[in-house]
Amino acid sequence: MVGTLNEYNIPLDSLFKPVPDSLMSEYLAMIDDQHPTGTMTA
Repeated sequence: MVGTLNEYNIPLDSLFKPVPDSLMSEYLAMIDDQHPTGTMTA
């Protein structure tokens, strides 16, 4: 997960702040688009 966060240059301090549901939904959708279910590796 850390590697993924680093790819998008997300500040570490943002991990400890509340994230708006709309923003989180867009972020998760972006990851899902790049890593289709079933092909993601740990």
